[in-house]
Amino acid sequence: MEKIRWSLLFFSLIIISLQVVFIEMEQRTFEKFRKNVRDLPKRFKFVQEFIFKSLIGVIVFIIQIRMVCDSWVSSLGKILIRNIWISLILLPTIFITLFNFLGSLYINNIIGLTVNQFLLDIITITTNILGIALPISLTLYVFSYREQKTASASGIYSRNKSLIIFVILSILTILFGKTLVYVIKLDTISMNIDTTYPHSTRVMIWLIVAFFSVIYGIRMLIDTLRNVNVRWLINDLLKETDDVISNLLFAPTKKRRITTYPILHMYIESIYQLLTVSVEKNMNEVYEINYKKWEFMLSKLFEWPRLSYIDNTVRFEYLLKKDKVEFQGLYKTILRNHISLIKELSNYHKIEEAYKAINTFFVLKPRSKELNTEFLTCLQELAILMSGDKHIGLDPIYKGMEELAKDWDEKKGLVLVYKALLVNAVHQNDTKQIYNSTHSLSRCTEQEEFSLLQSDLQEATKRLQMVEGINSIPFNYIAPTGENEPKELQEFRLAVIFVLLQVTLKTIELGQYSSTGFLIKYIITNFDYILFNPVFNVFSENKAKNNLYLNKSEPYSKINVSFNFNKKTIEYCLNKLVILTYGQQKYIKENIIDFGFVPETYINTKHIDCSYLEHLFNAIEKVGDKYNLNFIENKVFWKEIQDVFTVKELV
Repeated sequence: MEKIRWSLLFFSLIIISLQVVFIEMEQRTFEKFRKNVRDLPKRFKFVQEFIFKSLIGVIVFIIQIRMVCDSWVSSLGKILIRNIWISLILLPTIFITLFNFLGSLYINNIIGLTVNQFLLDIITITTNILGIALPISLTLYVFSYREQKTASASGIYSRNKSLIIFVILSILTILFGKTLVYVIKLDTISMNIDTTYPHSTRVMIWLIVAFFSVIYGIRMLIDTLRNVNVRWLINDLLKETDDVISNLLFAPTKKRRITTYPILHMYIESIYQLLTVSVEKNMNEVYEINYKKWEFMLSKLFEWPRLSYIDNTVRFEYLLKKDKVEFQGLYKTILRNHISLIKELSNYHKIEEAYKAINTFFVLKPRSKELNTEFLTCLQELAILMSGDKHIGLDPIYKGMEELAKDWDEKKGLVLVYKALLVNAVHQNDTKQIYNSTHSLSRCTEQEEFSLLQSDLQEATKRLQMVEGINSIPFNYIAPTGENEPKELQEFRLAVIFVLLQVTLKTIELGQYSSTGFLIKYIITNFDYILFNPVFNVFSENKAKNNLYLNKSEPYSKINVSFNFNKKTIEYCLNKLVILTYGQQKYIKENIIDFGFVPETYINTKHIDCSYLEHLFNAIEKVGDKYNLNFIENKVFWKEIQDVFTVKELV
């Protein structure tokens, strides 16, 4: 009984121990399982990245093989065309190798080829036909080349690969065939022609070469005929360009990409030239269809990922990162050729198509800061070009720039484009363009984010009154703003005011009185005095030189045109501007003329420090109504203005 009890106790201990072990194992297994579950996303991500990288590697490898083959054929063709002596050495070498070395291989028992009179006749007829077709094909190619050069002068786009291969294969076929027939006929003296086993391999090689000669001859003929037709030519060129862009995106080495960019430049220039030809020849359907295709290709380049679901890097960003200088040049090529197309559309009265092309230009706006300079330079070229256009004008350009100002970081760059337009308009004495450009530039600042809070206006007023008696106000003084208005946005508005003051001063210098009066009224009523007065002080103290609200480090020196003020008369013109501006501010406030903003304080009259004050008033009064400023014609009010400056001078 005692043994049974101890046995049961021992057995129970074993069971308990096993249960403890099982429980521990279960816990460890569960922890391990839970850990494995937690690690699943990491493992899946690793596997996913591995698969994607492998796919990209395979795609790159396939594209690289194709690029190498295309490059080899093109390079060989160029070498053979440019260096005739290489052709004279290479072709006989190939011929001797095919005829002697490969001809020694006896494959008759394998292929069962019998050389007979019928086969010899086929060889003779084929070589004779190729002998006639070869010079004809070269004549057709020269004709196609000339026609294509007329349509696309930028580096002729032609499918010369098929021609080069056809010429090489045809020469080999003719030489091989003539020699083969001659040798076989000599051998018939000593052996039966049906059992000429040594020549079976040579005949087989000739058949293969002749077959590919015919194939490439047909292809060359088709390509030559397509080259003379603008409809087919531009369609094929678009496909070729798309392929080149794909090759560029997946080229494994920088050297390969660098050699591809010049080809892409040539293709893009040819596309635009052919689009221009379709416009000139009134081929409306051809233009519309192919322009949509080209527009789609541009959207792919600037918006699509490099490889969907695998590499989401936008195509242009990838190229810009890899080859910054080369892609900037490519981007500039696209923009400048697009500008030329817009001009041609306008010249041929294709108004609707020109509007679409202008919209496309603004769609190409930079999505990277590295391209800002190129875009703004080309935008200025387009704006100046369209300013002299009688059919379309600047309206779509204004609209595009106003849209850009809403969501583009480089707003200050737009100020320089408007400045160039205004400089051009002033020199042309084009009052209408001055009016339109000023309104458009002002609309760029009339966004909700530019509005000042009422509390900020009051605080700014106090600060302005504190500095009213100071002659020199720092150029970086900015009226205080709320949290909703970044400093950059307000600096944009201050830069706009400075430019408009420069335009006004230039109109005074050139004696364009109506433009002067319009600009003075417009600036005072469209910009709050809290912003305007400090800018005017800076403008006067710096003698209208350098818009200090624009960052000097910005790489826009090429488009920052100058007003070229006359150094000898700038002081005189500035004094006139002070009198006219002060008088208009005072007139608006005292008569409560509210067309936007009514100034509570005026500009500093101490800006005038000269001995010819009376002459200034007489000169302004003599012009009189040409300024179209009411306060000058109001004798009583005009006398008050004179008294203000006279008292200041006496003090």
